[in-house]
Amino acid sequence: MGDSHRREGLAAAIGTALLLLAGPAGAEHHVRLHWSADLGVGYDDNVGNAAMGGDARDSGVISGGVNLDYVRALSLNTALLLRGGLQGDGYEAEDGLSNVRLLAMTRLSHRPTGGFYMPTFAGWISAGVLEFDSTMRDGLEFRGGLFVTEPLTTTIAARLSFAASERRSGSSVFDLSGWSAGLNLDWVVAPRFTLYGGYQFQDGDVVSTGTLPPKSSHLPGGCGSATACDPDDALDGQFAYRVDAQTHIGTFGLNVPLSGRLAVDAQARRIDSTADGGTRYARWQGVVSVLLRL
Repeated sequence: MGDSHRREGLAAAIGTALLLLAGPAGAEHHVRLHWSADLGVGYDDNVGNAAMGGDARDSGVISGGVNLDYVRALSLNTALLLRGGLQGDGYEAEDGLSNVRLLAMTRLSHRPTGGFYMPTFAGWISAGVLEFDSTMRDGLEFRGGLFVTEPLTTTIAARLSFAASERRSGSSVFDLSGWSAGLNLDWVVAPRFTLYGGYQFQDGDVVSTGTLPPKSSHLPGGCGSATACDPDDALDGQFAYRVDAQTHIGTFGLNVPLSGRLAVDAQARRIDSTADGGTRYARWQGVVSVLLRL
């Protein structure tokens, strides 16, 4: 991707984010402006998503972000959300993976009637500019999806989702596309404790690092069963390669509100991918975050 395309993508994302400031929040009762922020400390036991039995590298991670939400009620049961956000991750052991992401998102939600057990339907699209300490990972990302949330009881709510994504980067290895479907459950165990868990299935491109696969006669780049490969400019001595895979993601977490605007969230995630050729990739991630909403 050329510098001109990156500048155009950055300008588009910034322009969308600035739409959040276009309307006078508070000028009407159905228009609201909200700030939110988070700061977390975590750990990833396989930052390069190396194949099982390969050279897995681990690292501590510090993450943080800030979002500005512009919410407008279009009718009694329909709402529009515009969001601009800046997020970042710092990797203690692998500086090349540290990154900053500028994101813009639009979401439209609708609840047919006001009954307690009535589901809420929503659709959303987003665009992001990704800047890493790794030129091959820099680029643009586009996402979109649909979801429905449904209260199952007075303390348990479910969310069913579907999404698709497309990414264009500085290297063809990180030109990624795929789709996903997921189910999440939130359980308010007590007024100050919420347990949540979820499962997500993804089908599409996955990037892994490792030694260069054996040369293959049917791929001129010699990437073996991978669809693309390049020397990794973030993980020394490794190659990054892209494969088609099916991925299963399990998430479990606990959210504890400290006040009406402040909460602590602890989350663990297991990611398990299997490439079309049978190679498996697995990793554990964990993070403890402080969440603030104004």
